[in-house]
Amino acid sequence: MVSLSNVATVCRALEAGILCVCVIGCSGPASSNAGPTPQGSVRVAPATPPPGDAGQITFTGAVTGTSHATHQACDVSPGAFGQFTATSTGDVGGLTYFLSVAVYPYRGVGTYELRPAPSPLLYHVFTPDPLRDNRPGGYPGFLNFVPKYEPGHAFSAIKPQHATMTIDEGERSGWFDVEMVSVNAKTAETSKLRIAGRFGCGPPFTM
Repeated sequence: MVSLSNVATVCRALEAGILCVCVIGCSGPASSNAGPTPQGSVRVAPATPPPGDAGQITFTGAVTGTSHATHQACDVSPGAFGQFTATSTGDVGGLTYFLSVAVYPYRGVGTYELRPAPSPLLYHVFTPDPLRDNRPGGYPGFLNFVPKYEPGHAFSAIKPQHATMTIDEGERSGWFDVEMVSVNAKTAETSKLRIAGRFGCGPPFTM
């Protein structure tokens, strides 16, 4: 014969288990420190452009100096997930460089803050995501000094503290102001480089 005290003990145990399940299963999602979802470039209020004319680019940080680009070109693709990329090449501090800065997604002329966009996945089984799948390579920007494999010669605007780009009316000119970090630094300490300048769209680059 089961005593009432034993029944009470079992009930208390069951109540504790149910309460535990409820606390685990009914609580809200775990907190996350991942931050906001990457959304790419966002249109913002007009900002003051850097000084100079088209082609003038100022470097500060790991490399310091002012360059007048020898060649600049623009690549524009329309659509909901289009992009506008300005590329420049020239010399500064005795080094030849290739620079690329992009707005993505591009929604017409104006000023944009170049925020992070979803990164491409390394595997093929995934739910399609147009924002991620159409992201241009190197977004929002990169700079390589020649030869780029030399330590301290490759920079990227990965999660930049500051990255702004403006495309003027007519989509043939504009300016950018972007902070980059070294991705193959000479030392363990990360080198920073800020690049600000104006661009004018010339003929496409050829290999």
